[in-house]
Amino acid sequence: MQRHWRPLAALLTSTLALMFAAPASAQDEPRFRALVFSETAGFVHDSVPEAKAMWDELGAAHDFDVVQSADSSVFNDANLATFDVVVLAQASGDVWNAAEQEAFEHFVRGGGGVVAMHNPLDMEPNFPFYRRMIGAEFTAHSAAGTRGTLKVIDRDHPSTSVVPQSWPRDEEWYGFDKSVRGDKHVLTQLDPLSVPANTPGRTLDQPVTWCDNYEGGRTWITSIGHAKSVYSEPLVRAHALGGVEWAAGVKPGECGATDWENYDKIALDTNTSAPWGMAVAPDGRVFFTELVRGQVRVYDPAQDRTVTAAEIPVYAGGEDGMVGLALAPVFATNQWL
Repeated sequence: MQRHWRPLAALLTSTLALMFAAPASAQDEPRFRALVFSETAGFVHDSVPEAKAMWDELGAAHDFDVVQSADSSVFNDANLATFDVVVLAQASGDVWNAAEQEAFEHFVRGGGGVVAMHNPLDMEPNFPFYRRMIGAEFTAHSAAGTRGTLKVIDRDHPSTSVVPQSWPRDEEWYGFDKSVRGDKHVLTQLDPLSVPANTPGRTLDQPVTWCDNYEGGRTWITSIGHAKSVYSEPLVRAHALGGVEWAAGVKPGECGATDWENYDKIALDTNTSAPWGMAVAPDGRVFFTELVRGQVRVYDPAQDRTVTAAEIPVYAGGEDGMVGLALAPVFATNQWL
């Protein structure tokens, strides 16, 4: 019996060795490759080294390859084809020539991912493809280290499911010429009441992080990232990790924007002074407040006209006034506001 069992035992040993060898080889393969680009031809943040170090450490801890470069010549079709995602780490100014811009376009349109944090939101001002990718133009920023609160809009995306829904932190908050809401998928926004009213760039609708299925690629963009200390914040690291994993295509997430061709923009009332709060009734009537005049007005779609339902004395100094209103839970029955 021994003569027959020995070959069988050897065969089993060899088979088991192969079974355990295959996963080890697979584990050696990184989940994705990231090109971390940090060339500066404009303003140079002193946090560039910290930004680069964060990506090295995230890659080592979460099994993805990081290749660092501050040389724009790496933007060519052959080289970019070896990467899943490009991370713009405090890059600034006009860094790409025409051929490099074209290679970047090819990369994105071929399904590549892009992550941009802070300064890159203002780079390449003369590159239309890139500016459309960002979605808005930087106008002003708060003082560095201004305390503000981020509100998470999408709780399911891998970059926001890992942070608090209300996230207080210090930042140099960026303001833009418009909100990207609708054109991009907004993930977080600044609570306008969490910063002083005179904060440069402050608006009532100020997205901070957004993503998009842009031109065939995946883009994840945030204005977070001014100070050196930002890149050691555990929540920022978790936020950025979820962003790069989505942009690289290894984590799912919804980033679709509004298809504007499905909508018409119709002005309900053009004779207003400072419309503020709004509520829409089940029968289609639109109730809204006039901040300074203290009015409650009602637009009736059946008659296509607006009437004033009430005038309430209010103090209208500063930004005070007739701010908001809400329909009663049983409005359809009692018609109360």
